[in-house]
Amino acid sequence: MASRQIDITSNYFKITTKNATICQYAVSFDPPLDSRTMRYAMLASHKAVIGETFAFDGMQLFLTKKLEDKVTYVKSVRQTDNQEFEIAIQLATELQPNQCFQLYNIIFRKVKIKHIELNSQFSRSAGHACDEAQADRPPLL
Repeated sequence: MASRQIDITSNYFKITTKNATICQYAVSFDPPLDSRTMRYAMLASHKAVIGETFAFDGMQLFLTKKLEDKVTYVKSVRQTDNQEFEIAIQLATELQPNQCFQLYNIIFRKVKIKHIELNSQFSRSAGHACDEAQADRPPLL
């Protein structure tokens, strides 16, 4: 089978952080809670414990700080029926910034980035449609 040359276009962008490590935690709710929105709201109500800066996808929590205990327990009450939930936040691993692909996916999903225009000139030279408003805009990152 003969090989053939193909043209490929891709976008790369550099992500930098001030943090040497990112702590990844597994989060569980007792009793189990199906609603990801409710899980997020309950966890976010404990900013005194987890801090203001966090990313949470409903199961995994990422923090820029390490909590004091390997497993941290907090309690929340669901307002609709006064059901109490115990939330266990267990340290899973400490990641280097270049190992945080899941975290970056959570962040990009959160801000709903579907396309990052790194260089409008590159877009035009690659043959992509680019209206004048986009062409004159500076890159997002």
